[in-house]
Amino acid sequence: MSKVNVTFSLNKEDKDKMDQLLSQLGMTFSGALNMFVKQSVREQALPLNLSLKTSGSNLLDEINRNANISKPYDNVRDLFEDLLNE
Repeated sequence: MSKVNVTFSLNKEDKDKMDQLLSQLGMTFSGALNMFVKQSVREQALPLNLSLKTSGSNLLDEINRNANISKPYDNVRDLFEDLLNE
């Protein structure tokens, strides 16, 4: 399979941080981009979770949504007693 060169611009600070992360993972920038492209083509979708919300607000939404799914316990013994009796 023949290869092509792709050129794009990137903020130097972002590039340096990415290089550091990829180095810790034992990868190169080129390798990471190739993985991104191959997965995108295979899945026919971008392997990203695009959202206008920050991950912190998503977590808070999830916590609030599940806040009352169990009854409160006064101590750990009562909690385990209920768990073992299910």
